[in-house]
Amino acid sequence: MKVGIEVVTGFLGAGKSAFINSLINKTKAVGEKIIVLTCESGNVKIKELEENDISVKHIDFIEDNSELNGEIYKIVKEYKPHRIIIEYNGTETLEHLYRCIFDNETGKLIKLNTMYFVCDGDSLDFYIKNMGELLLPFIQSSDVLVINNCYKLSEEKIEEDIDLLGTLNHKAQIIKSNNNEDFEKALDESKLLENNFLRNMRVKIIDYMRKWVSRWESEYK
Repeated sequence: MKVGIEVVTGFLGAGKSAFINSLINKTKAVGEKIIVLTCESGNVKIKELEENDISVKHIDFIEDNSELNGEIYKIVKEYKPHRIIIEYNGTETLEHLYRCIFDNETGKLIKLNTMYFVCDGDSLDFYIKNMGELLLPFIQSSDVLVINNCYKLSEEKIEEDIDLLGTLNHKAQIIKSNNNEDFEKALDESKLLENNFLRNMRVKIIDYMRKWVSRWESEYK
């Protein structure tokens, strides 16, 4: 089975690492192995975990992004994770991300499940006006758009941000967070999350299928 990839991108300093920590905390399943691959340095550290058969490992990849493809291939083969979360450098293009991830042999091992775009609501319009050519493809391709730091904003400004993002991507779900500490609450309220039973079952199915494939390959190859 292909390993699921989740990509978290957005502005530098918008809260991507904090969002990833909250996302993992709300979605981790019993027996799950998660690799977080960060392609830029942030102020918030990714929290590693080893408990209750749950493993979260952080790999820093502050190198040439053209080598990202090979790094993901190595991660899949060495760690055999259930999913990989990539914190992607917001200064690279979406085309570059797709090329790095899905070209060559790596693309046969992984699939893109969800893309998240995290922005600071206070500076959203400024970034779009000044870096729109770079950011718009990410916004338009994301499944979930996260407006962070809403505590600083008026209700009118929040609605303007929602309208702007909705115009750029009418299919994505938009969630609001007051700050980095509020991401888990925002995720709960979004109804994006699987329940515990489904999460745990998904991991068990993946493990079963991997064992079945391994047994078939050993017997028939």
